[in-house]
Amino acid sequence: MLTEITQSSVAGVAVGPAQGCGNRDSQQVSLAKRNNVNMACECAREARRLLGANGILVEYHSMRHLANLESVYTY
Repeated sequence: MLTEITQSSVAGVAVGPAQGCGNRDSQQVSLAKRNNVNMACECAREARRLLGANGILVEYHSMRHLANLESVYTY
């Protein structure tokens, strides 16, 4: 999970400033965002799997994050 999160962070850092300068087209930004959301969903699913039955309880926020990420992916 840490490797995937780091890769997504690097992609965001690479695309973010270039977007403000107009050097990147919107397709690259959209692809980076979509990839980051997919990675975040996979990490949340994996965290929920690792927690087992506790993954759906209120004390652990992996299921809440997963529900929020699924709504972001839908948009």
